[in-house]
Amino acid sequence: MKNINLPTTLVIFGATGDLTRRKLLPALYNLDQQSMLPEQIRIIAFARKELDQKQYKQYIESHVADLYPNLIEDTTWNKFFEKIDYISGDFADDKSYQILSKKLDEVDMHIGVCTHKLFYLAVSPDLYENVLQGIVHTELNAFCKNINDTRVILEKPFGKDYASFEKLNKQITDIFDEKQIYRIDHFLGKETVQNLLYFRAANPIFSNDWNKHKISKVYVRAYESIGIEKRADYYDKYGQLRDMVQSHLLQLLALVLMDMPSSLDDMEGINQRKAEVLEKLTISDKSKIVRGQYMEGVVDAIAVGGYREEDGIDLSSNTETFVKVSA
Repeated sequence: MKNINLPTTLVIFGATGDLTRRKLLPALYNLDQQSMLPEQIRIIAFARKELDQKQYKQYIESHVADLYPNLIEDTTWNKFFEKIDYISGDFADDKSYQILSKKLDEVDMHIGVCTHKLFYLAVSPDLYENVLQGIVHTELNAFCKNINDTRVILEKPFGKDYASFEKLNKQITDIFDEKQIYRIDHFLGKETVQNLLYFRAANPIFSNDWNKHKISKVYVRAYESIGIEKRADYYDKYGQLRDMVQSHLLQLLALVLMDMPSSLDDMEGINQRKAEVLEKLTISDKSKIVRGQYMEGVVDAIAVGGYREEDGIDLSSNTETFVKVSA
């Protein structure tokens, strides 16, 4: 079993963004409460907002409290935030990465070892190139020559189309080896999703009948009651098809349709089985792809505006917020 209790520095680029507020810091806080983080860990929060340490804590705390009213317990929350340092910087300015480099050096000097470095790009994909250039220009990918223990983590969507995917992938693989790169989909971390394979494997009635002869149709549906939540700059460039369908929902579909691997511990085998499903997917009739956009209405007895009424959205925007794809 691998030793996970190693001195670690986690750098979160985009530390004031929706992903960090909604997912990353609440998840890290939960792990900290369960003593599942390394004993010696430092979290460097890097973002453009000009905040000091106290202001950043208040900023995150207000958002997390709104999202998860019962999550924060003062003592453990304050203890958790003692592990976090906030750095304000411009993603396109090498000077900001030099400040970050100095902070990383201070962390290593304090702990007394060259810590494992994790770079989490929790930013809009439009900023990936800036962050990657900043990392390589200041040699953060080879900090204290500890290249093998450095990782970069990227969220979906991975480019807007195939051409932008190839460009982005080349930028990353020019800097990091494949084993250092984690292209992740946070839906796969959901407990229900993780349990899907075990549900199939542990129930003979399902494993024996989980085939095209016994199952006529598969529906994968995702409903949301929230709007774009101040993500206009990102969302209007990508839309629901890229934000949800080609990432989260295709991952779920692949897990449902794939042949079971020989072992659930075989991650490469699982990935291969999912890839086999995706390679066989076709849409023969484009008329079965329906795109729409939400208008004003009522959600949970509260009147809400339409998509084009959201802050930052152009009144002529045709970006889809609803997608239905039928085989």
